[in-house]
Amino acid sequence: MGTIFVIAVLAVSSLAAAALLRWMAGATANRLPGVARRTLEFVALWLLCLVLNVGLGTIGVLAFRALTARFVSVYIVNDDSFVIFSALQAFILHAWLTTRLRDVG
Repeated sequence: MGTIFVIAVLAVSSLAAAALLRWMAGATANRLPGVARRTLEFVALWLLCLVLNVGLGTIGVLAFRALTARFVSVYIVNDDSFVIFSALQAFILHAWLTTRLRDVG
């Protein structure tokens, strides 16, 4: 039930945002393929940042274990903040890359 609620809220907010953009900014559907491509680029960058951050965290925990006599659980890397901060990293990197590509091209 919870999943259906989340999907319903996301669908309603997406439709409301699309209607608002169409009404206020005159956005048209012919721009959707480019928007979808940029969104997929962002998601791919987000996943790359997440994998790298979790991998580096795991390597750090294992190195700490090997170099000291203290035990640190690898589960410390299983934190929601990695997902959030990886999204922030990806957002900044994506904005930087798209700005740079626009300036070059």
